[in-house]
Amino acid sequence: FGRQSISFGSARFVNPLDVLTSFSFDTIDQEERFGVDAIRIRLPFGEMGEIDFGYVFGDSFEYENSAFYLNTKFSVKDSDYTLMAMAFMENLLLGLDFQTSVLEAGFWMEAGYVIPDAPRKSNSDDKNYLRISTGFDYNFLSRLYGFIEYHYNEAGSSSLDGYLENGNKTAYKQGRVFLLSRHYLIPGFSCELSPLCNLRSSIIINLQDGSSFISPNVEYSLAENFYLEAGAFISTGKSSSVDYRKHKLNVASEFGLYQNIYFLSLRFYF
Repeated sequence: FGRQSISFGSARFVNPLDVLTSFSFDTIDQEERFGVDAIRIRLPFGEMGEIDFGYVFGDSFEYENSAFYLNTKFSVKDSDYTLMAMAFMENLLLGLDFQTSVLEAGFWMEAGYVIPDAPRKSNSDDKNYLRISTGFDYNFLSRLYGFIEYHYNEAGSSSLDGYLENGNKTAYKQGRVFLLSRHYLIPGFSCELSPLCNLRSSIIINLQDGSSFISPNVEYSLAENFYLEAGAFISTGKSSSVDYRKHKLNVASEFGLYQNIYFLSLRFYF
């Protein structure tokens, strides 16, 4: 009971089940998640099973701002399964998460189906939406790890003209959806250059408009519990333009809307 971090999903980059404390992909510091005020009970069963249920208190402890969920994890023949149902801000989320191994590579498939404004669905114009993340990861060498993930976002728009209209949808206002389009490919890797230096990078590729978002990062250990980190968020894609006569922004690509960011950070643990 109290403030705590609650997250769900096994996907490496985009988690359709993580609607409580998820980060946007352009957040610089993702090491610590936001805490939420909640009552949470976790009950183990069998060798690897667990029943997890809880109530998350929203603003002013009002029901329409809160969430409650039931999450069940179990294993069958070296494969891990998760089934989840959650009501958040009066929206209903039904989720499935699956993990296994295929030829020494890891495989995952995480899916969430959301029914916005479920108690009054007959009076709502907001459409139900499905989000899926699936992919593989593999340790090529003792110091090189790579993954590739495909993400499907039904809440997104299939055309450039619809990108700016997404902000009116429940998925973006309450469902922690950040990507504007529907189909994405996300490869990434991490490499230990030396015992003191690690290099990581990932790239989000919008398969519909061809834009991309690259996030290289290098970390160096200066001393025990003391780290120097340098990174960047680099966007590629056609830049948008403004039609001043019509007072309209003409979007040419999703990641063309983003500015490049370069940063340095020092971290000390104690």
